[in-house]
Amino acid sequence: MTETLMNFLMPIVWIVLVLSLAGAFLKSIYSIGPTEVGLVRKRFGKKLPGDNPVAFKGEAGYQAELLMPGLRLMRCCRPRSATSSGISWAACRL
Repeated sequence: MTETLMNFLMPIVWIVLVLSLAGAFLKSIYSIGPTEVGLVRKRFGKKLPGDNPVAFKGEAGYQAELLMPGLRLMRCCRPRSATSSGISWAACRL
């Protein structure tokens, strides 16, 4: 009886696992439109020196590099995005 129950439940467990992983992967894809640029923000690292608003040497904060239009895969966490005046803000990239 337990073997029959196990044979019934294992495919369901695998299906749920695969769908969960696929959902997490699809949520990490972010599209930057043709009239937008992505602003990269690093969340962890050294503090910015003084009152400099942009990180040029890899400190935590808004980075000097921009992301051009296209599909992007957010690696470290889910993106938080807001579009304002044609600028798309990407949440994180380490």
